Amino acid sequence: MKQQQQPQNNDSVDPKTWTKLVTVRCRHNSIKDIDSSTKYLPKVHHLDLAHNEIEHVRNFQECVELRHLNLSFNNIRSLHNVHRYMGNVTTLVLRHNKITSALPLKRLYSLEKLDLAFNLLAAMQTDLEALARLPCLEHLWLTGNPVSFVEDYRQQALDLLHDRVLNCPQFALDDEPVSPQERQAIQEARRVELESTVQTVPAINLDLAQRKQQKQQAETPG
Repeated sequence: MKQQQQPQNNDSVDPKTWTKLVTVRCRHNSIKDIDSSTKYLPKVHHLDLAHNEIEHVRNFQECVELRHLNLSFNNIRSLHNVHRYMGNVTTLVLRHNKITSALPLKRLYSLEKLDLAFNLLAAMQTDLEALARLPCLEHLWLTGNPVSFVEDYRQQALDLLHDRVLNCPQFALDDEPVSPQERQAIQEARRVELESTVQTVPAINLDLAQRKQQKQQAETPG
């Protein structure tokens, strides 16, 4: 990671020691970029890089044991191709950055806890439909984003996340678990939507059949 300097004296840490590290905290170090030095952390499980100056999320692919990554309070704007660098992370903390889209996160299938609070997410439907595809997601934080300031934010968000809400009994949004009443309302909304779809399809097919019959009758000589 940039801003690190290679030790030059006899007290240098044996490189083999780095490969044994499980928890690493590098807060408040003015780190600007994540470089290939992460290859020396193949066993790291918890990595805390909060309160730095990081702009890009990359070069974590050698950290094959990484499960908990804290990148809060940095300068991250984009998560482009993030799935290439952290396929096994279960907890990802990205609060207080400048992220404008959650769409790249849709392929982080191992995520259980995702903290996106206090970013710049404004496209509620696009972002939440993407996050709803995460099969293991149990806890999500969105407070402090533009999407959280809209009227009926929580109701709209839970509706867009209905797959996770209905399939995960412990699902929580912004530290607040989904209540039985909220879950029931979502189930009812899904039922009404499904019934409406079922009723619409036959009606469309019947209309097409009637038009076809009328066309055939018009083309038949009298």
